[in-house]
Amino acid sequence: MEESLKFNMWHVLKADLQYHRLVIGTVYTIGIMMLIGDLALNIFDIYMILGITTLSFYAGMWIIGATDNKEKRDRHQTALPNSIERQSTVRLMFCVLFQTGLLIMWLLLLLLKYAGDANRLVWDIFSINALNLIIIMLFVIYADLGEVGKKLYRYLFLGSVLLILFFLIYLSIIDTLQYPLSFGPEIRKTPVETAVYNIVCIVLIYFDHIIFLKRRSYLD
Repeated sequence: MEESLKFNMWHVLKADLQYHRLVIGTVYTIGIMMLIGDLALNIFDIYMILGITTLSFYAGMWIIGATDNKEKRDRHQTALPNSIERQSTVRLMFCVLFQTGLLIMWLLLLLLKYAGDANRLVWDIFSINALNLIIIMLFVIYADLGEVGKKLYRYLFLGSVLLILFFLIYLSIIDTLQYPLSFGPEIRKTPVETAVYNIVCIVLIYFDHIIFLKRRSYLD
């Protein structure tokens, strides 16, 4: 029975990736075209590629989320012979795998063209990778909180996020802390900052997993 559940989990993940292959393929195609353009024609730089592929990822995730919500895919998938815990894992793994595809492209570009500056650029790349997932998780958590119960949870979560963001902006204004959303040749991330991004990312992924398990209903 356990092996059957494992098979079903991977089967659902594979089906999700295939179902959204047009959106995922479009985002990856944009990334590949920019990578080739930089390598062959030298018409981009690595930060432009990071920025445009990141925006493509956000647009792709928005389209996927809107499609899933419209077609009530959570409702259909929780009716499958799979545990709720595994279904929650599938949702999160989908986001991580989608972003990992871009991470692989970025690292490939780093190795092929920017290897001389790899010691500094690699921290920017892994920071942006984690930041992309953090931003997506914030939206997913906000959406899932709406299924847990009171609207107050959403308001508290949104208020907390905005309060933290304003606090970080204030610290960057008074030069106490580098603004976390700033990236560029003159604004390089450190290993410590990269570690913080990834820890926050892991915490948010786990937090959303817990929220999904506490939903009132999976049939809405």
